[in-house]
Amino acid sequence: MHKSFAFACLFVLLIGAFIGCKATDKTEEATNSSLQPNAANAAPEPEKTPRQYMAVCLTKEEHEGYEYILTKWLDTKYNAQIYGREHARKKKGHNVVYNERVKP
Repeated sequence: MHKSFAFACLFVLLIGAFIGCKATDKTEEATNSSLQPNAANAAPEPEKTPRQYMAVCLTKEEHEGYEYILTKWLDTKYNAQIYGREHARKKKGHNVVYNERVKP
């Protein structure tokens, strides 16, 4: 009795493992096919142009009626965000934006 029960459990586990492996194979195939673009789906990548970023506070009332320029034009948005976040942290409620331009 115990042997037949053990064989039944083993059979169910093997079936579950087999089904699980098949599901994994399908997801791996889908992942691999999405990583390799084919010629029909490949869109030309836009040309990367160098950009520059500037942090500006738009809260004019707090800056004598003018937008307050926090940084000069910087080569990375991350660097501009450092100054913008610091200003927003010190001056609660100020609205900081990041202007972007093509690097001249």
